[in-house]
Amino acid sequence: MSTEIYQGNPCKRGHSGLRYSCDGSCVECKSEKFAEQYASDPDFHEKHCSDSREWKVVNLEKHREHARRSGRKNLPTPTRPCPEICELPGCTNKATCLDHDHKTHKFRGWLCNRHNRAFGLFGDSVQGIEQALEYLRKSTQKTQN
Repeated sequence: MSTEIYQGNPCKRGHSGLRYSCDGSCVECKSEKFAEQYASDPDFHEKHCSDSREWKVVNLEKHREHARRSGRKNLPTPTRPCPEICELPGCTNKATCLDHDHKTHKFRGWLCNRHNRAFGLFGDSVQGIEQALEYLRKSTQKTQN
């Protein structure tokens, strides 16, 4: 997600003055803080991501408003409430992402973060997933011969 940044006065630590529009905090200070936390706590990344995903599920309307303010396209209105688990058959991960068609902006369902990202990496298309399947099938045949 992109975040709006503006040029303000330098912070008390003397950084350039780039600030986040959502809270006015210094971009460089926040980056340093996260780097220190990542370095001192190996589990910080997972805890931070987990907290963010949980907040997004509980505060979906606030998340949408933030997405609108930060320049993201409007997310569609879901046609059903978010379930406990990802709607991809066989998945038992927690559903945290509103999946939608990026061309039509129509709601498709609720996915876990992992599967939502995977669809995006395959171009959010059946063709991209079919190409990946073809690759896997060919590589499996080569290893079995």
